[in-house]
Amino acid sequence: MDVTDGRLPVALDLSAGRIALRPLALSGFHEPWYDVAYPTDDERLLVWRPLEDLLAWADTDGACHSPPRALRLIAHTSRCGSTMLANQLSLRQGTLVLKEPLFLMDAALHAMRARNDAERRSAHAVVRALLAYCDAAAQAHGRRLVVKLTSWTSLVVLDVLGGLAGPARWLLVWRDPAEVVASLTSSPPSWQALRHDPALRALLDLAAPGAASEAEAEADTAFYAHLWRALVEPFAAPEPRSGGEERVRFLDYATFTADRAGALRAAERWLRLGAPDDLPDGFAAACGRYAKSLGGEPFDPAGAHHRATLTAAGRSMVRRITVPASSLLGNAVPSVTAEGGHSSG
Repeated sequence: MDVTDGRLPVALDLSAGRIALRPLALSGFHEPWYDVAYPTDDERLLVWRPLEDLLAWADTDGACHSPPRALRLIAHTSRCGSTMLANQLSLRQGTLVLKEPLFLMDAALHAMRARNDAERRSAHAVVRALLAYCDAAAQAHGRRLVVKLTSWTSLVVLDVLGGLAGPARWLLVWRDPAEVVASLTSSPPSWQALRHDPALRALLDLAAPGAASEAEAEADTAFYAHLWRALVEPFAAPEPRSGGEERVRFLDYATFTADRAGALRAAERWLRLGAPDDLPDGFAAACGRYAKSLGGEPFDPAGAHHRATLTAAGRSMVRRITVPASSLLGNAVPSVTAEGGHSSG
């Protein structure tokens, strides 16, 4: 594996023990998902390599940095502006943003489903190697990597990296839980089938689904509320720092939408992207688009993109599940937009 050849992972075939790569390190990914952001028609550009090659790289070239460079990771509660923020970050030529890559979700799912310690160690090694390789490939081409994870994948990656004391600088984007759950139940995420996965439910401390008296809508409301809770708790609860350095900042949806330019600059400073203070070209246009659209679809919150609110019973359920976690999101958590302490490194 040679990070200077400009190839990035695009697929992971764990059953065959191989990884697919394409020459993408100098590409711009402005679409909302990494996996639809690059052309796939020319199969001559696709290279399959044994997964052992990646792991061998991680044990040699990838281990040269001690301590390891801090990864730049975006976690989120879903439906909170994280896609728009990632789209805006990707406007800078010097920033390489991988948005919810499926190869990393597949690796995280494999780690989450590990049946014993040996499988878990092996799966964790794959996740670490993938992150390290992408970061090294970006750096080899003069760029800084940011990875926006899927919501639940953040919990797996956090565990793989050893919690907030691990080698990552995190930005957690969040929104009022009732609004998040209302949006997810109205328009389910692409990974919605996983809400019945025993491993994911165990990760969220949930029992297996299927109680006869439990209506499907109530079950989904409870699941997404528990997901919100599980995502917020480990980031907002007091954690040991890595060498005395804080590793997480928070950005809430209300603050982001009130000042998108200020939030983008603050996020770039916190993630140490070395970006100039002026806004990137295309910023204003990006603010007016529907963030998850593959084209230039305008954002229409009162029409096409309107999401129904929860019933009173649904709101009560969400509040009961999420209050202990949401209470942590007071003045004690460090906001990315707060003045001071955001080195541009």
